[in-house]
Amino acid sequence: MFEIGGQGAYDGSRFASDGVVCVVINWRVGADGFLYLGGGDRDANLGLLDQVASLEWVAENIAAFGGDPGNVTVFGESAGAMSIGALLSMPRTGGLFRRAITQSGAAHHVLPAQTAARIGGYLAQKLGVAPAREAVAAVPVERLLAAQAELKAELLAHPDPGRWSAEVVASVMPFQPVIDGEVIPAAPAERIAAGASSQVDLIGTNTDDWRLPRVISGEIDQITDQILTGPLASTGTGRWPPTGSQPTRRWPPTGPGIPARVLGTCSRRCKQTGGCVFPPSAWPTPTPAPLRAPTCTSSPGPHRRSAGASAPSTRWRSPSSSTP
Repeated sequence: MFEIGGQGAYDGSRFASDGVVCVVINWRVGADGFLYLGGGDRDANLGLLDQVASLEWVAENIAAFGGDPGNVTVFGESAGAMSIGALLSMPRTGGLFRRAITQSGAAHHVLPAQTAARIGGYLAQKLGVAPAREAVAAVPVERLLAAQAELKAELLAHPDPGRWSAEVVASVMPFQPVIDGEVIPAAPAERIAAGASSQVDLIGTNTDDWRLPRVISGEIDQITDQILTGPLASTGTGRWPPTGSQPTRRWPPTGPGIPARVLGTCSRRCKQTGGCVFPPSAWPTPTPAPLRAPTCTSSPGPHRRSAGASAPSTRWRSPSSSTP
């Protein structure tokens, strides 16, 4: 979700023990990071621009900490992974990272400008102000957060695609990256397929990733085919799993229709050298089913997180390290 940050949940000590410099970044979320108010609003995608600014800082300064600015790997979880899907498509990120790991997210969470402007208008109405940056900025932070929460509650209570759009209903995220024509020129998956970030290796995914929140909430035994396959229709990724399959079965991570696999396919399509190593690197945790939790295939140690943690992180190998 592009609403919650989890920077404090990430411990870089395992990376450091292997000679890797780990930097966890801060970025704006929710309306503060992804509000869009229509034509003339040039401040869309501020959350993504925060991430770009962090990567630019790394390029200029990480050598002083023992890192290699030419060997940067970005990795993120949930909205962090979705952010990386967007970063892969953005003109501003050229040369800022060499590899990318997406965990629990891909490049499909993005809103058309018209939809994002509609959501921004709803927020302004709740605040009782004009749909303009200056007016929204004058509102106290507490009131802005309350209005954002009220908007989300309305979406969950009445998920009408006619009011919110199919993209927002499927993702239940009123605030997310926007195709503004500048920061994000077009749908990220389409730009990646056309060659954006063709020199970046896309690595890994999480086997059994979908189980963790369902087990914690007790929903795992109530999931049906309709629940699983319905939202996928709105993303254009088809039906997955096939109708009639057991809803709690462990499906291969390379099954058709998974947004992460779609991202991997787009990335491979634009490569000539086979640099993309997605998705064969998926590795199942040894934890017995059905309690399998997400496992980062590229981390040297356990992948720690707290509920809702979504911060993208950046990983560097020092010049003297032999860590892959």
